[in-house]
Amino acid sequence: MKLKMLNGSHSLIAYLGALAGFKTVDTAISNPVIYKLIKYYMLKVAAPYVYDLPKSISLDDYAEQLLKRFANPSLKHRTEQIAMDGSKKIPQRWLSTLSSQLRSAKPYHIIALGLAAWILYGQGKDEKNQPLDVSDPLETQFAEIHAKYGQAHQLVEHYFNLSEVFPKALANDQNVKASIAHFINRLKADGVLKTIETLNLE
Repeated sequence: MKLKMLNGSHSLIAYLGALAGFKTVDTAISNPVIYKLIKYYMLKVAAPYVYDLPKSISLDDYAEQLLKRFANPSLKHRTEQIAMDGSKKIPQRWLSTLSSQLRSAKPYHIIALGLAAWILYGQGKDEKNQPLDVSDPLETQFAEIHAKYGQAHQLVEHYFNLSEVFPKALANDQNVKASIAHFINRLKADGVLKTIETLNLE
């Protein structure tokens, strides 16, 4: 529950929120567009892959508790702090769920959007061209990729070559890479909030 629903949501808020200019989790989740996305992610993307829970535990209740916690301004969780060490966190928080979605032929557009935001975060600036703190064991590789390549498909290809993050099966999945490249282009062109608004989150 914690790894997939809490931590996975935290990373989604961190990268999309930071790109949109939100400095803390509570300010990001107070935006109704981001709130709707995170609730959808918890219940429709992450929860189906949480197994073997006691019947007394409700994932709906857990999601509501998390949303209230995220909205608490006294916690002051910084998006850039949560975004740290993404190359270590993403395999567990997102890629295991993504692999499960692919095996069961389920839509994976939300995680593709999150990965697109993570890749753009690696350039060290938000959509308003303000600096972001990229603190990651692979930050040098990120900087080199962004210095050399500007096209979405190039960024995705070279990020997916980072074997520390992506297993070979995912690195060879052209459909996944195309979806992430699509969202990189949308985030660049329209920004975070407008991109989220185009998604079907019903």
